[in-house]
Amino acid sequence: MLDLKKVGKNIASIRKRNGYTQISLANTLNVSTQAVSKWENGKNLPEVSLLVTMAGLFQISVDDILMGEVPEGDNHLLTAQNGILRLPIHYGDDTCSSCVVAGDYIFLAHHGGGQDVDDIVHQTRASLESMAQTLASVGAVLDDLVQLNYYIRDISDFRRGADTFREYFKNGSPARTTVVTEFVGKNCLCQIDGIAYKPVKR
Repeated sequence: MLDLKKVGKNIASIRKRNGYTQISLANTLNVSTQAVSKWENGKNLPEVSLLVTMAGLFQISVDDILMGEVPEGDNHLLTAQNGILRLPIHYGDDTCSSCVVAGDYIFLAHHGGGQDVDDIVHQTRASLESMAQTLASVGAVLDDLVQLNYYIRDISDFRRGADTFREYFKNGSPARTTVVTEFVGKNCLCQIDGIAYKPVKR
């Protein structure tokens, strides 16, 4: 989990080191001075597109902005390359990012949770809430999802699990594919992955 206060201090330090005031940085990024102030006070994070822009402006990595000096071997957050941002490492697996932001699209890896309770509704809610946390880390919300895949262990759980989506998507549901499959975790009843659309400010 990112420490917003620490990120804010990093942004302020980098800004000052490069001779920018809050006003001049705001003008350069085409945002309000209040937005920069909120970042630096740890109230919220810049959108992913702005993090990439700042990294280019200051000739540093997104890591430097979000994490400060990242210890060698720390794979919590990977550097943006060619406008593609991968963050953070998923469930301790360094072969999988929790999401990848490429242009206007956010590609989410499988998300699960709640496996301490043997109930499809509980685990579906936990999976969606885990996705919501990942999306929030890149300035998006569940309603930005345009497509998702719902993986379930038992076809008899489909209706109860699918009905749970109504609790989370009030403005229309994303396109969905449901797949019946086995999981590595013996207590896992479902997982969800998907694609979100969040237009980059230009």
